[in-house]
Amino acid sequence: MTNRELQEKLGKATEKLVVKTFKKFGYWAYNIPKKTEGQPCDVVAIKGGKTFLVWLVDAKHVREQDVSFTFDRIEPNQITSMRYARDFAHIDCTGFCIFFDRDKQLRWLPFENYEKFSKNGIKSVNMADLALFTEVLDNADRN
Repeated sequence: MTNRELQEKLGKATEKLVVKTFKKFGYWAYNIPKKTEGQPCDVVAIKGGKTFLVWLVDAKHVREQDVSFTFDRIEPNQITSMRYARDFAHIDCTGFCIFFDRDKQLRWLPFENYEKFSKNGIKSVNMADLALFTEVLDNADRN
């Protein structure tokens, strides 16, 4: 298996895990098929309740030997779509759900944090500094 094939396999597995996690929390979640380059994100999730929550999420995977997520892995089309979602559709739950091989956990990097970091010249984030995605979803349900 080539490196690219392995990356695609890990990426698809991560996307499925993100969808599965959303569904555990009662969301309708859909993995957007990759039919063309430049899709806006990997997963869309929606849930009604006290408030109506809409999430646009790109799934990422960080290997066991790495300790940080580097921002060069974020594609320009992802940045554009998340800005449009926030600024024009008023969708606040945008960002990156990152599976960390080392602890087998999904972590959450909100798009707004990525923007602040980038603006300040920061080019990566330590995985230990990111919240667990399940805790973020649990807190979202309580608000």
